[in-house]
Amino acid sequence: MGYGLAVMAEMIGEAMLGPVAVNANTLMIPMDTHRYREPHIFQAAAEEILADLRASPAMGKNAVVEIPGERERDHRTSRKAAHIEIPDRTWRQINDLNNSLS
Repeated sequence: MGYGLAVMAEMIGEAMLGPVAVNANTLMIPMDTHRYREPHIFQAAAEEILADLRASPAMGKNAVVEIPGERERDHRTSRKAAHIEIPDRTWRQINDLNNSLS
């Protein structure tokens, strides 16, 4: 599904903008969901769809069906909880780079 969506995004982008030298591989479709449903109804419908996806049988080595972004959120939470140490020198380099780009 991801590949098909990427091809569709590329086709729509090139059809609208013409050929481009840089592939951003991003398609954004902004919409005002409030025009269609109240926020709480929209949220409930989205949660129901996600629950259906999570209830799907997992394939391969995966113990559960993952929703895009969940793995990253879980990793971020576990890294925060583990208080991963960054060496002082590395932290200084990160800050120096940040300051040079600001």
